[in-house]
Amino acid sequence: MDEAQDIGYPLVPAFHLSLNEMNSAFMTHLSNVPASAELVRFWELESWTKQLAKMASEWKRAVIDRWIEAMNEQGINDFVVGDKRYYIGTDKKHTVRDKTRLLQALLDQTGGDLDAIINCLSATAFKHGAVKTTFDDDAVFETHYDITTVEDIRTGSPRKVVKNLPVDGV
Repeated sequence: MDEAQDIGYPLVPAFHLSLNEMNSAFMTHLSNVPASAELVRFWELESWTKQLAKMASEWKRAVIDRWIEAMNEQGINDFVVGDKRYYIGTDKKHTVRDKTRLLQALLDQTGGDLDAIINCLSATAFKHGAVKTTFDDDAVFETHYDITTVEDIRTGSPRKVVKNLPVDGV
């Protein structure tokens, strides 16, 4: 708790708070500090939460792996804790082996019916950068995409200031 107070967030490790209480406390805190100071603290907090999320994900995977190992060792297919059943399940991940061959096979199978092929695409299947390069014309590209610009504050190195030196006679 003291470590979190050092970066200006007395509530960060306050895990005894509900998420709603934590959000409310954060918003109250946010309204009471200057924006510039808050931004630096927020980036520190964001870095901390990203690291925490990564660790939590790794811990969860380690616990799951240990559960699977223990269940397999004991020949258990499933077990129940309270009113929840736990069992070893599987997920399938599908990866296209050859996109060109797949597209050609779909064209052949559908008789060139583009609507049928579009129904086989996942969301945002087209890479906008590759499409823009293919069209080589911004006007044509922009007829196929809605482009939305969203402002954001980013981090980076401070700008180098170019100083204007006074020149005699100018």
